[in-house]
Amino acid sequence: YCYDIKTQKTTRLFLKNKYYTPLPKLDTTRYSKIGAPNFLYEIHLVNYFYNSLVYDHHKEVYYRFFSKALPLKNDEGFFNTWDDKVFGVNLIDKNFNIIGDVCFQPHDCRHIYYPTKKGLYHAYQYDEYTEISLLTFKY
Repeated sequence: YCYDIKTQKTTRLFLKNKYYTPLPKLDTTRYSKIGAPNFLYEIHLVNYFYNSLVYDHHKEVYYRFFSKALPLKNDEGFFNTWDDKVFGVNLIDKNFNIIGDVCFQPHDCRHIYYPTKKGLYHAYQYDEYTEISLLTFKY
């Protein structure tokens, strides 16, 4: 939803990127078999989710971060983990039109994003250290 402070009106928006997959109906029988913590972990691991929205006032665009859907098991039959999850970003203009989508290599999702004139700084926290990089987009 988009709320306009001047007019005090709310507009419903639906911005779907090319990687979007709707959430399936939850199998609650699996919940009783594996327990709540494992069930919640699986839901977030295997389904598509929008994670956060960051506005860049320098470029007047929004960055909407997402995580792609992932099968519970890989082609070899092993369980996938957060290290296998692919994350990405939608670039959205100030009129809420999708400019494009970018996916990142699979990795854990402990991220901080900060827009600057130079681009979008990205801090990724590993267990032992933090990696900081600068993301720039051409559109």
